[in-house]
Amino acid sequence: MMALLAALVIALPPLLVVTWLPFLDLVAYVGLNSFPAKLSSGPFHFAVFQLTYIIHYAITRLMGDLGISLPAQVKLLYLLQAGVSFFIIWRCLEDFIADSFLRCIGIALGALAFCDGLFIWGGPLAFSLAATALSSATFLTIREAESPPVGNGRVALLALLSVLCHPFALPFALLVGALRMVFVPAARIATPGWMIGLLALGWAIRNDSVETATTAQLTSMIALDSGEVSRRFTELFVADHAILRQLFGDAPGVLAAYLTLLGAIRFAGFITAPAVAYLAKDSPRLRALMVYETALAVLYFTSTNRSPIIPWWPQRILTFNSPFLLVAGMAGPIYLLQRYLTGRASATTNRRVYPAILWGCPVAILAALAYAQIPLLQFGGKIGASLDQTRTSLLKTQVSGAYLRASNLDAIHPFYLRCVPFLLFSDRELVAKNLILFTEWHDQLRHPTRLTENWFDLGRPRFLAQFSATNGIVDVRLEAASGQRFPLPTNIWRGTGVTPAMAQGQLANREGQLGYELLQAGSLRDAIEHFQTALHAKPDFTPAHLDLAVALARAGRVPEAIEHLGTAIAADPTNVHAAVNRALLLVSQNRNAEAATQLAAALRIAPTDPAANYLFGHLLAQEGKFAEASGHYRTAISANPQYFEAELNLGLLLLQQGQSVEARTHLNAAAKLRPNDANVRAALEQLRAK
Repeated sequence: MMALLAALVIALPPLLVVTWLPFLDLVAYVGLNSFPAKLSSGPFHFAVFQLTYIIHYAITRLMGDLGISLPAQVKLLYLLQAGVSFFIIWRCLEDFIADSFLRCIGIALGALAFCDGLFIWGGPLAFSLAATALSSATFLTIREAESPPVGNGRVALLALLSVLCHPFALPFALLVGALRMVFVPAARIATPGWMIGLLALGWAIRNDSVETATTAQLTSMIALDSGEVSRRFTELFVADHAILRQLFGDAPGVLAAYLTLLGAIRFAGFITAPAVAYLAKDSPRLRALMVYETALAVLYFTSTNRSPIIPWWPQRILTFNSPFLLVAGMAGPIYLLQRYLTGRASATTNRRVYPAILWGCPVAILAALAYAQIPLLQFGGKIGASLDQTRTSLLKTQVSGAYLRASNLDAIHPFYLRCVPFLLFSDRELVAKNLILFTEWHDQLRHPTRLTENWFDLGRPRFLAQFSATNGIVDVRLEAASGQRFPLPTNIWRGTGVTPAMAQGQLANREGQLGYELLQAGSLRDAIEHFQTALHAKPDFTPAHLDLAVALARAGRVPEAIEHLGTAIAADPTNVHAAVNRALLLVSQNRNAEAATQLAAALRIAPTDPAANYLFGHLLAQEGKFAEASGHYRTAISANPQYFEAELNLGLLLLQQGQSVEARTHLNAAAKLRPNDANVRAALEQLRAK
């Protein structure tokens, strides 16, 4: 009966209170991924297949094709996660707590145990589904510690599904495999096989993904540091409702208190698990749970938030394992207390009789949890109103066949409303108008940017879709974008402490970094446009001028490259490297006099610079000024004895002047640097002929 009441507390409020559930990432993922694939235009991810996050793409697409509305999809996926989590808690508590009253208290507290701070009630869809599959695999493994195996294939499939939902599930899936190796003897032969398969999949994902993690980034997730342990302890009690306040601008009192209580229960499980794992020799299931809990405790208290590739890693450990954290936090202390009170080896079988009035406690807990959800769920009404407003604003523009870059999302408050732009991806009227809405999900430098639209000259007009929020209602306006750059946010500092000048500097740095990464990857067209955007934000941003010059030169747009190098040199006349590069480009355009002037200025600043001396010597030699040219070649060689071109050209110049002995010296030096160079070999043959 208590389990049924708890199930109703989970299901009825989200089904009855509002149309939209206000769970940022769950709503956004559904909106982003439900785009009808059979239509002609779509968001960027239809052109980019990745091995990560496969399952939720498939599920949301299938539900969309079946005609299930987006709000209904959100609720179904929410209830899937909530239902699986609660089922596991209910069945585990029945296994591990014999006292019916205490078990009912645990069932009542477990109704919303999947609430978890940053990923509260649904969280990112990839995490939700990964946690659901992973928890199911863990649950089956624990039960098989005392029961006939249900089949290794079922657990292996669930572990695989968890990793296909999100690669961060991999370490926990491997931990489940290790648990099976210890506690399920019948699975010891087959389990290593699928664990190796998961490792291979993880390796493939790591190499396939744009979020490829380096060894240093992965090791930064772990630290044996007393300060980190102290932070993890504090975060158990305060992080969940602190982030709840960040997401919604509010943390309802009852809900905040419940999240703090969950932290206490989790901590109780962490500190009692090792002792219970050692003492509960008559209950393999309980030992398996507590060994797993002990491993999670070690992972959690040695984890950090330092990794740039996996932020919030400690919180993710809790997210992936929330059902077992609650069960262990209830079962562990109760086991030890009953063992202490009774002195019996099997503490799980002890029973007591409680006054009837106390049975109102679990009912009161469920009532409080039902009540606690209402204020939060009511935020969802703003999502529907915001979707109607933004959709109407876009349709009123009469814009069609255009590329829209979603921008200014940081100005949307409260935070949870940032899911609204992603719902526009799946609006059929906007799709019918051939509006391609683009947004970078994480907005991080390592992610690919706008490649689909920019590698293909589609000739679409481009607009900046600037989002804003007033009184909790999101709206959008379009701003036409220049064809020479990506659309640039013009008001991202509104509602923040960032001044326009600071914002321009931040944008310039970010766009410049994106351009540099694309330049390194050989994506010249995108790199050029990002550098141009950086300079639009901050015209005196010298690094962008220098990098843009490199990209333009490689793209064959040499006059433009020369212009940008000139701007950079004017800002920093001491940049001899830029001066030499500009002179090289001037020479390629037969503008030798300008190149000589540029090099002369550079040599006044750095008289011994090898590149400047070599190139200036080359220009002087072309004018017949051999003595001066020889002097600059010698200076270049003196500054850089490995300078092959200077050795070769000086040798050729001396040979041309009849100075065979010295010419041979420099040509032999060049031959040592590049023994197979055809020009060196020809010059030496000429010397031998004499």
